[in-house]
Amino acid sequence: MLPIAIGIALCNNKQQTTNNKQIIMQAVYKLMANEVDEEFIKAIRMLFKDQIINITIDSLSDETTYLSSSQANLEHLNENAASTEKKYFAGNSFQSFVNESIEKAK
Repeated sequence: MLPIAIGIALCNNKQQTTNNKQIIMQAVYKLMANEVDEEFIKAIRMLFKDQIINITIDSLSDETTYLSSSQANLEHLNENAASTEKKYFAGNSFQSFVNESIEKAK
């Protein structure tokens, strides 16, 4: 199980210092509750070793459900979706489109 984001920051704090700055590391995991197993716990232990850690658990709702919970927002989303140019890809055409877009952006 790999984290979806890892951040490291230096803060002005005298605990666990490097050049009078505290090193703070944060990892974000997004997973289903039934995926929390011994391997996940081992990954946390290995990543943070002997450090003090905080564990916060948030229940995330589906973004589509959240965004469409208000009628006005739902209408706005539907209008934007209807006015957006649609592209259809087959085979490797998506990769070609990505490559061309990257070249245009350079």
